[in-house]
Amino acid sequence: MNGAVGTPVEAAEPALYVDDARYARLWSLWNAALVSGAAAEFDSTGEISRLLYREARLLDDCHYDQWLGMFAPDCLYWVPNRADPADPRTQSGVYLDDRRRMADRVAMLRTGHLHAQMPASRTRRMLSNIECWSGDAGAIVARANLTLWEQRKGVTRAWPAFQIYEIVGDPAGGALIATKIICLLERDAPLGNYAFIL
Repeated sequence: MNGAVGTPVEAAEPALYVDDARYARLWSLWNAALVSGAAAEFDSTGEISRLLYREARLLDDCHYDQWLGMFAPDCLYWVPNRADPADPRTQSGVYLDDRRRMADRVAMLRTGHLHAQMPASRTRRMLSNIECWSGDAGAIVARANLTLWEQRKGVTRAWPAFQIYEIVGDPAGGALIATKIICLLERDAPLGNYAFIL
C-alpha cells in the first residue's frame, strides 16, 4: 500500500511462480554439471568469464539492483546444505530463491536495518577454473571455483565453494543468468551468519 488506504502499489515487475518443470531443470543442471566426463572447455572467448567477474564485482561493491538485473525473470538461485544434496523439491537448503525472493533479499539489505548485517559485511570474491559447455535449449553451462572473503566486526572468514551457472540469451542480445548454484565446501557444517548474499 502507498499513501492512501486501500490503494495498491504497482509491482515493479511481474511475479513469476516457479513450477515443477523449472525445479526439474535445476536438478538436471546440478547432475549434469557434476559429471566428470562432461565436455567442458575453458572460456576461449572470455565472454563467460567477463559475465561471472562482473557479477562478482557487483556483489562485492553492493550494487544489488544491477546484480539482480543480470538474472532472467524465471531464475533460480540454490545453495544446498548437504554434501550430497537431493532434489531441491524434497530437501531444504541454505537458499532456494526465485527472482521474487532474491528481490526480497536485496530490499532487506538496501534498508540498512537488517540486524544480521549491522555492520554490513565487506566481501571480495575470487573466481578460478572457469569452464563452460553447451547446455539445453541453447543455454551455456559454466562452472567456476570461488573463494569468497568476508570481513565483518574485525573477523575475516573464507567461504570456499564452486559455482554452477546456466546462462541464456537476453532478448536485447546480451546474456542473463537463469540458474546459479553455489556449492559451499562447508555446506554440511554450521554456517553462522550468511545474511549477506553469498
